[in-house]
Amino acid sequence: MLRQAKFAGDFYPSDIFTLQDSIGNLLLKGAPRQRVKGAIVPHAGYLFAGKVYAAVYSRIEVPSKVVLLGPNHKGEGPLSSIWDKGAWETPLGKVKVDEDIADALLSYSRFLEVDRRSHEEEYSLEVQLPFLQYINPQVEIVPILLSPSDYEVYQDMADALSNVGKEWGENILFLATTDFTKYQSQEEAEQNDRLNLEIFAHLDDLLLLERMGNNQIDMCGYVPVIVNILACKALGAKRGEILSYSTSGEATGYYEEVVGYGGIVIK
Repeated sequence: MLRQAKFAGDFYPSDIFTLQDSIGNLLLKGAPRQRVKGAIVPHAGYLFAGKVYAAVYSRIEVPSKVVLLGPNHKGEGPLSSIWDKGAWETPLGKVKVDEDIADALLSYSRFLEVDRRSHEEEYSLEVQLPFLQYINPQVEIVPILLSPSDYEVYQDMADALSNVGKEWGENILFLATTDFTKYQSQEEAEQNDRLNLEIFAHLDDLLLLERMGNNQIDMCGYVPVIVNILACKALGAKRGEILSYSTSGEATGYYEEVVGYGGIVIK
């Protein structure tokens, strides 16, 4: 089962050489890389969030296995859906899905379901692949989409992830994707997002849920983020490190309505 690239030419370049040059120019030269348990990155187009993508992908080691956790923007399919077989394609080639990890996650979780339909039109995971391929051409992935639900579902998914994390050890990375404040002024977005980034420094999933409930946070991928935090804490993570924050306004020069982007590692 092959998932073809759907968003090349829109969110990132469709030409292989242009794409390679784009990523090569974005990545920071000589930045030291570190092993981390998890990371949080945006999923906007490279034009808008390239600086934040680069801040994370330049500083982490990309192991042989990456579990991708993204929001289900269209809300189609089950609350927790996995693409369990085959490969995903980008202009840089095919990325194999790790079927062993997918099967393990399905056995550990009560709520995770195989559903490829929900992945077909979702862009948040696809846009991560060129960076992962560029850094580690042998990388294999496990794509998962998560929708808002009950804390029981989040904990179930996190338990499943931490179980495979214990089995695969340093050979696995949990990568969640979210954008932050949307369509507010630059000043408002920075004020809201800087405050909320403190949550990630302390890995405080309950405070994140509280602020979501009080409408103090505008974050489309908060569910993948919560699950990632819970899983990484179960594997011994103690803190999050904020590597970068930016907005679309800094890329376009239009500051009236911006989208915020944050880059975080969990270790």
